[in-house]
Amino acid sequence: MWPRLRIDDVCTIVHFLGTMVLAIGVVMLIPLLVALLCNEPEPALDFFVGFGVAFVAGAAMRLVKPKRKGLTGMQALVITGLAWVAAALVSAVPFFVGGYFDTYFDAFFDSVSYYTDTGMALLQNLSHLPISFGLWRQIMLVIGAEGIVLVALGLGTISGFSGAGLLFEAEGHLDRISPRFADTSRLLAGILGAFIVFGTLVCTLLCRVLCGMSGLRALYHGFCLAAAAVSTGGLTAMDAGVGYYHQPILYAVLMVLMFAGIFSFVVYLRMAVKGPREFFRDIETRMILLWSFIIIILLSVAFAHDGYFGSIGTIIDKGLFNAASALTGTGFCSLTSTQLTGVASSGILFAYILAMSMGGATSSTAGGIKAIRMAIVFKSIASEVRRRLLPQHARSVIRYYHLGEQTLTDELSRNAMLVLLLFLVTYITGAIMGMLCGYSPLSAMLESVSCTNNCGISAGIIGEGLPTPLKITYLIQMLAGRLEFITFLSTITSLLVSVGRGCIDSKIGSAFIKRFPPSAALSVIPA
Repeated sequence: MWPRLRIDDVCTIVHFLGTMVLAIGVVMLIPLLVALLCNEPEPALDFFVGFGVAFVAGAAMRLVKPKRKGLTGMQALVITGLAWVAAALVSAVPFFVGGYFDTYFDAFFDSVSYYTDTGMALLQNLSHLPISFGLWRQIMLVIGAEGIVLVALGLGTISGFSGAGLLFEAEGHLDRISPRFADTSRLLAGILGAFIVFGTLVCTLLCRVLCGMSGLRALYHGFCLAAAAVSTGGLTAMDAGVGYYHQPILYAVLMVLMFAGIFSFVVYLRMAVKGPREFFRDIETRMILLWSFIIIILLSVAFAHDGYFGSIGTIIDKGLFNAASALTGTGFCSLTSTQLTGVASSGILFAYILAMSMGGATSSTAGGIKAIRMAIVFKSIASEVRRRLLPQHARSVIRYYHLGEQTLTDELSRNAMLVLLLFLVTYITGAIMGMLCGYSPLSAMLESVSCTNNCGISAGIIGEGLPTPLKITYLIQMLAGRLEFITFLSTITSLLVSVGRGCIDSKIGSAFIKRFPPSAALSVIPA
């Protein structure tokens, strides 16, 4: 029988979610303060309303006290899954109150896209968006890159509960670098913050010198570019995206920041102790470098055989930068959606789909299948081939280096294969939905892979006029991909089972079962 949520579980879950909603409300004070400093009275009011909603909702939820100061595995999974939904619901309030969306669902869709670092938005007219709202979009990206639960652990708001470490694992963070999970969260946040600060300084200088922007505007654009690159979210301050800047030096800096975000932050910490050799020994690093080399070769060949993009300058400008963006799951694209789907060849589109399909490392800001799982899949295949070739009684042991020497086990192979299968099924399902809504197969597949891997490179499907069925499909894909399916499926299953059992156990349900017992229904079915 499937386990169901009891009243004690519900109380614990509601209390923890209330803490996280309050934390989001406190963070919302940052764009509120910026709106006041930048003389944006209406956005300031919008964020004040958002803060009020978060404060009231969070405080009310925290009044529901858990009976025990501890967490079970099922509670941790449900809390983690619902935390992303709750954060997006609250964060969408300022956008909706400000009139940037016609429906609250559209505002929620964009909030999910920001928190999952997907970066594909329904929001229009970005060039005239107030600075406070542009900053709020980037803050949501950074929180999502770190992980909502990880941020809460780092702030110490939930680390006092026994079993809070289960939340760390439920959010897909498998690499622990300190005995205390809160310390691990702070170390990872420190690395992320350092990259963003460095990137902001460099990008601000380039925007000031190369693009001729004023001081405040250069700082705003510099922060947006750096935060989006390191967080692998791909959001920019302009409607034209990163193509607005047309600066090869800036593109080169963004490529460095994008690849900084895709590698494991835990490996960076180990490098500080054991030296640079630790970086190249790690199997995830090798997998990402190998996959990058293969994709760049494929894209170079595809661009070289394309009549429109055949020049060397275009291959470097359009091909190399966009390949890096797809590989890192950032979503920056110097090609317009019209160029991508109407001009670029099928080979280029297919190469982009392959580039997006793997994702980054664990404990990085990138989503996707994760390089460690792809490496384990290939190791498992090699192990099976080797086992068939060895004598019958010989024992084959496969080892690899990932934060130390590791041994390939059947459980690791099975889990990696399962996650890979779930991603592939989701890719295909999303593509089928896109084709049913009238889009071409390659465009539908590119959009589906991009949403599931939280990449953000778009074929132009997501935008104004997106059909509601596709909104729901892409919403599910973004959440499932960011939570790496197991947490997402566990959350949905727990809620459905609990609601179903609750209906059956209610007075109406009991009366219905008594009137129409399952045995009576089965008895009329012919053998």
